[in-house]
Amino acid sequence: MYPDFSENKIRALSVVLKKLYSKYGFYEPSFDLNKKKPTDFPIFTDLINFLETYQFDNDIEKEFFSKEIKELW
Repeated sequence: MYPDFSENKIRALSVVLKKLYSKYGFYEPSFDLNKKKPTDFPIFTDLINFLETYQFDNDIEKEFFSKEIKELW
């Protein structure tokens, strides 16, 4: 990825991306990749908007990832 990305920043990005894709229904049992169009997938603008309003699930996640998530955008 990026050489200056720390392991924690990569983990934070993974958590955020999983939540973003979940928001788009990618983890629903009815999700069928074959029926999706290119416009059904989130783009970087969606990721940036998601990061701007990101809500942590709990205090541990907030403490661990707060700095890394803010630095992503």
